[in-house]
Amino acid sequence: MEPKVWRPGADDPKPEGLAQLDRYLDRLAPATGVLVIFGRRPEAPPRRERGGFEQATTPSGRQVTVLRAWWVTQSPSPSVPPLRGGLPS
Repeated sequence: MEPKVWRPGADDPKPEGLAQLDRYLDRLAPATGVLVIFGRRPEAPPRRERGGFEQATTPSGRQVTVLRAWWVTQSPSPSVPPLRGGLPS
């Protein structure tokens, strides 16, 4: 599994993530893997379109699953502290 974050102002990290996942799979030898892309951009799509699964092909031809999940940060609740460095204790 390879996690990537799609930050504001940046390009979609999917191509880079697929290439990196491919290198990991070369070393570890599993047949497939999962690329998880967390969207941190403020221009999140409508709620029902914010997450989902898709199939993709790595540069070497492996079939992998891509999970996209949006982490919306526009108006955080004041009662919920942000996660920094792990889960709150």
